[in-house]
Amino acid sequence: MRRRFHNRPPTRPVTLAIIEVALLASLVFTAHSLKAAEPVSYNKDVRAILSDNCFACHGPDQETREADLRLDLPSNGSPTNAGSMDRKMGHDVIERIFTTDPHLRMPPASANKPLSKRDQQTLQRWIQHGGKYQRHWAFEPINKPQPPAVSQDKWCQTPIDHFILNKLQQRGLSPAERADRITLIRRLSLDLLHNGFTPAPGPRAQAPGRSHPQSRAAFRFAIAPQ
Repeated sequence: MRRRFHNRPPTRPVTLAIIEVALLASLVFTAHSLKAAEPVSYNKDVRAILSDNCFACHGPDQETREADLRLDLPSNGSPTNAGSMDRKMGHDVIERIFTTDPHLRMPPASANKPLSKRDQQTLQRWIQHGGKYQRHWAFEPINKPQPPAVSQDKWCQTPIDHFILNKLQQRGLSPAERADRITLIRRLSLDLLHNGFTPAPGPRAQAPGRSHPQSRAAFRFAIAPQ
């Protein structure tokens, strides 16, 4: 007796798996696109890359500087970093960090500090947007930013929460549910006592209507002998 094989549609578990993979890929692509669309800040995004990988040979130390090239200052040499990278220099930097020629690639292989793709793209975006330098953040004036508007403002308890929730929503994420009192006290115990033990939930932690029992617990844990 012959068995007849038909083109059966995928079973539900396989279909769900395909949907989950597609959604995950969409979230990753969206997060990457949002990151790429954000402006690049020298202090926030670029300074650390240059400091870790470039300043040893192209920084403030004249004894170790090579090719008479400084990347810690703008092309005009302003000590206050009030300026930008020269366009030609920026073109050369991009060419050297992306080249596949091991004799031209920067940082050189001998430095044992290869740039990640993310760092390469960050430097490229910074240079393409003008390569503007900034003073060290400690010398920048303090400005109070306006908290961004969010769709679930009831979740926010402080202005900082608006910034956190805004980033979560940009990436298609939602904040975790608020932990109960016992869980908060358990976390406080693990963070402050550092003894590996958690307190047994007492009547005060479980009593309904009490305001902020975790605050009292934090005080007890802070003054407890270590």
